[in-house]
Order: sequence, then structure tokens, then C-alpha cells
Amino acid sequence: KSGWAHLCSDAKTSSTSSISSEIEHRKHKFCETVKVKSLKAILDKNPRINSIKMDIEGSEFSVLNSINVNKTNLKLIQFEFGNPPIFRNISFINYFQNFYDYFANYNWKLFRMTSRGLIEVTEYSCDLENRLPSNYLAIRL
Repeated sequence: KSGWAHLCSDAKTSSTSSISSEIEHRKHKFCETVKVKSLKAILDKNPRINSIKMDIEGSEFSVLNSINVNKTNLKLIQFEFGNPPIFRNISFINYFQNFYDYFANYNWKLFRMTSRGLIEVTEYSCDLENRLPSNYLAIRL
């Protein structure tokens, strides 16, 4: 959502910074308050945006789930799925099935991006729940 948030990391030079709650940020040495905008606010202000890439340390599904993709001009969404959220409680972890069901409900095609090209995900399987970071591409039909 739009407003202010805490951007925290375990070290000043860390590449694994993440937005965390007021309570969670107390656990980390390096935090700063930053202004944030919701995906909906960004898309509403910039309706010509037709593609996005999300790599937001485990928050991809909650951000994605905050919009109805078919009420936007989005045609392509790239997102990462894999490692559990860095600074979040284990109860907030999403499963690949959430992504699969979300895009299936909107009739989008889903692909895993590999070094050999795109592999279409035509049906859900628990094998997709592995926690090795992988990039996916969702395309509006």
C-alpha cells in the first residue's frame, strides 16, 4: 500500500534489503524510512504501463494480489518465486499454487524462465513448490 515503510537490512552493504513492519525492523541494525507506492497507484497514474518485473524479496504475491490484472493494461508480468521472505515471519510465506491459481483465474499463461528458454506451466504440481529462486513470466492471452 502507499505510504511510508521501513527498509531494513542486516548490513549497510547488504543486497538483501527488504521492507519490513514496525516490529520486524527493530531486529535489524540498518533501517530507514522510505516512501512507497502501491502497484495500483502506480498503474492508475501511468495507465500505459503494459509490463512489470517484480523481485521484491517474497512480497510478490501480496503485491500482485492487490490488483485485478485484467483491469489494467498489463500484458506481461515477470516475477521471482523461490527463497522464503527474508525478514518475514514464516506464516507469511506464499506457495507457488497461489501464483498458479491467481493467473489461471485471470486466464493468463504462465512460464518458467530457464537458460534453455521458456517452459510453460500448464498445470499445478507440488514439484513447483521448490524454494530454489526461479523467474516466471505471466502473459495475458
